[in-house]
Amino acid sequence: MTSLFDALNHRFDTNLTEPAEALSDTTTLQLIANRRSHRRFKPEPVSLELLRMLSAVALSAPAKSDL
Repeated sequence: MTSLFDALNHRFDTNLTEPAEALSDTTTLQLIANRRSHRRFKPEPVSLELLRMLSAVALSAPAKSDL
């Protein structure tokens, strides 16, 4: 498994270094940073009507700021 900072630097193309104050346990953060999702998409295009409907539904969902 890749270290926490190596995983973050690879994903975000940055050069993060460990903060001066030590983190007591980065095991959970390391697991999250190393997580990957692999998806396979169908080759068929999505219709414009379906895309508009899905966008409208997504914008209607509750948000953290409750807008």
